[in-house]
Amino acid sequence: RDRVACWPATDCQKSIFVDLVACAVISADAVRRDRGPTTAAVFCVASLVFSPGAAFAFFLALRAAAARDAYEAPAEAKPLGRVLVIGAGASGLAAAKTLLENGAEVVIVEKTGQIGGVFADAYEGAHQVSSKYITPFSDLRLGPEVESHQSLDDYVAYLHTYAVEHDLMRYMRHATVEVLDKTRRGYRATLLDGSHRTVEPFDRVAVCSGLHQEPKVPDIPGAFKGLVIHSQDYKESSIFKNKRVVVVGCGETAFDVAHAAAANNAAHVTLATRRGFVSVPASFGEDFAPLDCLIANAGTHCWESSWSRRVGFHWFITTKFQRLGMLCVSGSTT
Repeated sequence: RDRVACWPATDCQKSIFVDLVACAVISADAVRRDRGPTTAAVFCVASLVFSPGAAFAFFLALRAAAARDAYEAPAEAKPLGRVLVIGAGASGLAAAKTLLENGAEVVIVEKTGQIGGVFADAYEGAHQVSSKYITPFSDLRLGPEVESHQSLDDYVAYLHTYAVEHDLMRYMRHATVEVLDKTRRGYRATLLDGSHRTVEPFDRVAVCSGLHQEPKVPDIPGAFKGLVIHSQDYKESSIFKNKRVVVVGCGETAFDVAHAAAANNAAHVTLATRRGFVSVPASFGEDFAPLDCLIANAGTHCWESSWSRRVGFHWFITTKFQRLGMLCVSGSTT
């Protein structure tokens, strides 16, 4: 009645038309969202009595309230339960510590019975390639008195200290995982401790046995009758005395073995590699920054951003430039 009295007929008709259109749109949206016919009727009345703008505002308010009511708080994290950690090397210790901090019941099994994994059974004179600035865990750094590249004996001692510092020793078992089966609720592990065999259930398994457990020995055609050993079985350089030695490969271990043979009276030493390679010393002396620190800082961290880290862009850049530099210097990108 007020509208008819205040506005000309043409404006009144326009207003009624707009109201009806808005009413239809809002009602259709309400029905589409399963609000029910009652809610749709409320919108129709609101649109006709007030205005399309007021009805739409009311509609938005109801939608916001419904969204708040429908919001579900994130479910609590599922308990980790009982976790089997296979291996007591660096990754196994770090995994066990993190799991314990997050409420898991942890069992660490190590077939050698000692901390360190493959590092605990290394050859004489073995040193780490990565430096003391990058290798240690962030919660147990090495002091300035430690040499830049630790011997593997010293590194195993460091891992033992880490295990003691974080009270991990009491979770360790000297056992081998014979069988690991998936079950409906988790895993079933058959553990062999000497002659004692047990079958135990676990909710989760962390495989931290490392990358270098199974030696790969190539087939050698012909009638070669000399001694063939994998570097995993090499312990002492005395076996090379007065021998003609061929070292297959050009990784860090190959260099160590070839150097040990040449320095311990081998008759002849040959380092055989499939492709060319670039040999760069890991250390330039205790008075200089190690190579890995130079690469990590000058080659990556001095210019990277959070975006480049997120997308892996810095690896793309540094890898391409490093390989280009190697190609220019040596003719090989290896």
